[in-house]
Order: sequence, then structure tokens, then C-alpha cells
Amino acid sequence: MNSWIVNVALKHNKKNKDEGLVIANGASMVGIFLNIVLVIMKLTIGLISHSVSIVNDSLNNLSDCVSNVIALLSYYIAEKPADKHHPYGHQRIEYIATLFIGLLIGYVGIQGLIESIQCIITPNELNVSLNMLFILVLSIVIKLWMGQFYKYCSIKAGNSTLKAASVDSYSDSLITSASLISLVLSLYVDLPLDGIMGCVVAFVILKQAYELLKDCIDELISQQPDEQLSKDIVETILKDDLVLGVHDLTLHYYGKTVYGSGHVEVSRYNDLMNIHNHVDLLERKIAHDYHVNITLHIDPIDLQDPLTNTYYHLVLDYLNMINILHIHDFRLIQQDNLNILQFDIVLPYDTKIDTDQLTKTLEYICNQENKDFPIVCEITYDYQ
Repeated sequence: MNSWIVNVALKHNKKNKDEGLVIANGASMVGIFLNIVLVIMKLTIGLISHSVSIVNDSLNNLSDCVSNVIALLSYYIAEKPADKHHPYGHQRIEYIATLFIGLLIGYVGIQGLIESIQCIITPNELNVSLNMLFILVLSIVIKLWMGQFYKYCSIKAGNSTLKAASVDSYSDSLITSASLISLVLSLYVDLPLDGIMGCVVAFVILKQAYELLKDCIDELISQQPDEQLSKDIVETILKDDLVLGVHDLTLHYYGKTVYGSGHVEVSRYNDLMNIHNHVDLLERKIAHDYHVNITLHIDPIDLQDPLTNTYYHLVLDYLNMINILHIHDFRLIQQDNLNILQFDIVLPYDTKIDTDQLTKTLEYICNQENKDFPIVCEITYDYQ
């Protein structure tokens, strides 16, 4: 069934769009249809039975339906090519869509919570029938199928939104199961179980909204890039014979499109044109293998100079003693009668090291080595 639906969607791909996008669109349309069916069924029996938990559950499915509509619109806008005003394309519209969906789900959760508390204070008399129970069981089966369908499509399309929809569908099936159990138990127990279960459903909805908004805001503000992808890119660059080191690698996400930049250290004695050709090939290889549009900056270094090499090991030995393991861009510059050591030190974000004091200490160590050759340290501190 899953593969048949995907094949039908791909078969009607007359504009030769990206297959992943076609599968995502098809999955969203299936989700819209099934969620509309679920909203109608659950809202009907919820109103007939006066069950606030089932009404909340139907509103949860309504928010899923609206989410699918917004996702479809965002996919349509995201596939537009880059233009004069949007040189990096339109794929970040998905973040805005996700933000809107999160706020909508949060509103549904708050409204459901208010109604559920009112139901606990003033319980409704429930009207339960076998037909209602059957419809709830059917809705659970539908949501379970949607969960594995979204999971299948997420793997085929490589789409994290569909993966999240799969988890959400399984969660919805559990919510409906809980509503069903509370509905049956309310026939035998004199407690406001429906209102209590309505609160549980509302809290689950609010939790989903919080997690969705948190992830979206993290991505908009700037999130740590994928660790494995960064590691793979660095390893690829270091395999080049001319590259001595890599640093300041940054990745920026625009939907599925990734832009990056980095600095590669090379010997100052290599031919500049040869280095340029090597770096150009690396940029193309990274674009081909990892789909990252990267720009690499060349940093020439000179560790063959005995004086530079001496100071390099002095600095490195001290930093290793205080568990700082990485420096880069190390160079000795003689300028305006000054001997300047310029280099970058990489520190963790949560470091408690006093950088001003560290700079003074390193200057002191270098000047102790040769008092007739005064050194000034110009250190850039990078954080990761």
C-alpha cells in the first residue's frame, strides 16, 4: 500500500520535480484527507457523548490537518529558485511555517486545557454507545497506519518533517486509546475521568508545541551544525597532500541547501596556482559528496622557519598543560620594529579561562626564551 501510493505520486511527476519533494507533497495530501475524516468522526461523537477528551482529540487532529496544509504551501514556496531578493533560495520558509504550526498547536492545547479543567469542576454526563467505541477504535487503526506510512515516506524522501509526523501519529493513537479507556471506565467509576483525560491530552498537545517551537527557534537563531557532516568534510579536506590543517568550518542551513566556509592551512612555500587548483577540487568534491556549497580560504603558514617553530612548540606545550589542544594560523610577523606572534586558540563555549591572563602568560613564556627578541602576542580566541 505504501509503495503503491508513492509510485502513484512519482508517476504524476510531470514537471520532473525533486522526488523527495514529490513524495513529501503526496504524503501531506494523504494526511490532510485522513485527518479531515478523523476530525469529522471524533468531533461528531465527542459532541454527542459530551466528552471533552474526545473533542480535544479531534482538535488535535484538526491542528495536524492545518499543519499539513501549511507544510504543502511551504513546500510549494520552498521549491522556487533563488532570485534577486532571495539569493539563497526560499527554503527557509519551512522554518516560518513550522513556527506558525507550533503556535497553532499551542493555542489548541491551551483551549483544550481550559475546557478540560471546567469539565473536572463541572463534569458532563456522558452518552456512550457501541458505535462511538467502534469509531474510536477505527481512528486508532487509521493513526497507526499513518504513523508507519509517514515513516516509510520519510525514509524514501529523506524528510525530517515526515519523520516528525510519523512520531506525532503514533502519539495521537496513544491519546485516542487513552480517551477510549477513560470513556469506558467512566461508565463504572464515579470520577471526572473524561476531564482528567482531557487535561492529559491537552498537556501532550502543549508538549508537542513546545518541542516544535524550540527546534524551530534553535534553527532560526543558529544551531550547532551536524557533527558527523562536519567531521566528514574535515576528513575529506585533510586527505589532500597539500593541506596541513583545517579550522573555522561553518555550515549554514537553508532548508535542504547547505552553505559552508572553512580555512585550510598550507605551506607558504607551495606554488599559489597549484594550491588554488587543489582547493578548487576540494570544493567541488565536497559539493558532490555532501551537497554542501563550500568556500575554502587559504591560510599560508611557515613552520619550517626555526624561530617560528621554536615559539610554536613553546606555546603548544604550555596550552597542552592546561588542556587546550588546538591552535591554528600560527605565524611570526616583524612589523614596525615589533615581533608579533599571531595565532588563534580554540576554546570550548563553557570555558572559565581568563583570556587576558592567558595572553599575558604566553607573552611572558615567549619572552623568557629570548630576552633580546621581545615578543607581542596577538591572539584570536575561537569558541566551539
